[in-house]
Amino acid sequence: MDENGAEAQAREAVRLAHEAGRLEYVALASISLSNGLETSGRFGEAAEVLVKAHAAGLNFAGLTGLLGAYAATALVPLGRLAEARDIV
Repeated sequence: MDENGAEAQAREAVRLAHEAGRLEYVALASISLSNGLETSGRFGEAAEVLVKAHAAGLNFAGLTGLLGAYAATALVPLGRLAEARDIV
């Protein structure tokens, strides 16, 4: 994924969003990072980014379902069915 530092910048965006406590930005940055990781075939890392974002958004009603769906979708191809089921 790291074309011209894109991965490092995406990870920094996720970190800053978490640090700021802005869950809407955590969601957007995490989804973007995860998509880039998936494109690079790094499915496990992509799933972990989304699982962490989902955990951060559990008290933010509008994002819980969205992040849960993304996380579960990333976990299923990895065979992590029980974890995906628990999230949704």
